[in-house]
Amino acid sequence: MIALKTLTGINTSNMTYKEKDSLQREKDIARVEHMLSVLKDYWLERPYLRLGQLVSNAFYVLPEYTNPELDVADIFYIPDNRLLEGLSKLTESERESKSKGTA
Repeated sequence: MIALKTLTGINTSNMTYKEKDSLQREKDIARVEHMLSVLKDYWLERPYLRLGQLVSNAFYVLPEYTNPELDVADIFYIPDNRLLEGLSKLTESERESKSKGTA
């Protein structure tokens, strides 16, 4: 459980399996809630987008997709943190376009 200890800052070496499982579930719930919050905020600013478009756009701005040397062209495998980075990149790109008057 080194990864869990590193991620949470909690020493899990003396925890029972049930305690570790409960901690993992709390972490998962927090991750899901954060992801949904970010998606909601982004989507509310762009209600004309469908969910599939939003997720797809966030994927296609990532280097994994734009670099033909990497064989990662399936959105199914994108980790949540990378999707969040893609949404952030999209937001930055949109801001830059608006400031330049090209949006």
